[in-house]
Amino acid sequence: MTRTRGPDRPSAIGFSRFGMPLAFSHSAERGADMVRQLMLFARSDASARMEPTDLVACAELTVAICRSTFDAAIRIDLIAEPGLPHVIGNAGQLQQVLLNVRLNARDALTDAGTKTPRIEVLLERTGTDVVLVSVRDNGPGMDEATRGRIFYPFFTTKDAQHGTGLGLPSVLAIVTDHRGTVRCESQPREGTTIRIELPATTESVRPDVVPDTKARAPRGTETVLLADDEPLERDATRSLLERGGYDVLEARDGAEALATFAEHRARIAAVIFDRSMPELSGEKVLGELAFTAPEVPVVMLSGHLGGDEDWSSASAVLHKPTDEATLLATIRAVIDRPPRFET
Repeated sequence: MTRTRGPDRPSAIGFSRFGMPLAFSHSAERGADMVRQLMLFARSDASARMEPTDLVACAELTVAICRSTFDAAIRIDLIAEPGLPHVIGNAGQLQQVLLNVRLNARDALTDAGTKTPRIEVLLERTGTDVVLVSVRDNGPGMDEATRGRIFYPFFTTKDAQHGTGLGLPSVLAIVTDHRGTVRCESQPREGTTIRIELPATTESVRPDVVPDTKARAPRGTETVLLADDEPLERDATRSLLERGGYDVLEARDGAEALATFAEHRARIAAVIFDRSMPELSGEKVLGELAFTAPEVPVVMLSGHLGGDEDWSSASAVLHKPTDEATLLATIRAVIDRPPRFET
């Protein structure tokens, strides 16, 4: 698959519609989105459907995403006890839990420069009514003071550009909402293990909710332009699109998105980008594309749906995080939809 990035561009200071420098406006939007995410994960989501879920299938899907987006030097092993019972839960939320824990492990391994980095995911039964998920890494580990705070909202050992401190707190909130428990075991220089226990069930998974998104999601071969300034989110979205057969061009911000679009316009079938980006916000990119290329469908990703934004020019708006089936179905639908404007 082609992974093209636009040319490096010098930063320019611009101003938002409220007269605020764009860099500060972007930071304010990110901060607001983080708070909204925290509020979302901190409460029970009554709309999330809880049902018998194949946890092994969830783990296999997220391991595949990690193997395609993490550094190839990081070995990721998945070991599942045969005949493991299902759990009562929401497949999308449980996939988010497994992904967040491994992202944390990946960052620890990368920051420490571990020579033979490895992440092991072990699923096993404990007793008759509990499924245990253990995510182990051979990274630097952590001391007792750090270990005691990793589930605190906004606590992070990363710099401000790479850590929000919401990954593991969201894990705790979701697991608690699933009537489960999560704990961390770690010592300096001895790696870290996150253990998650979830109630098991003897009920069967309905065929229509098995997370076999690769088999069920509509696929394509077209070229899609993806713009997102968050590397982890961009990598994850790119991986989902590539799993669906699409060729992906990447941009790290709004300005680069427009430059990349101008350079490759003839072969871009759709554009997908994050609402909150530095330099040029998603709304500004949307407005520019609606003016210069109204025939090209645009999908906007947003951590918050609502407010006074005018997204009428967008072909679709998806809430972040979105799952593979929804993303691929949306991209396929907007590409196949007759254009609203003729060029």
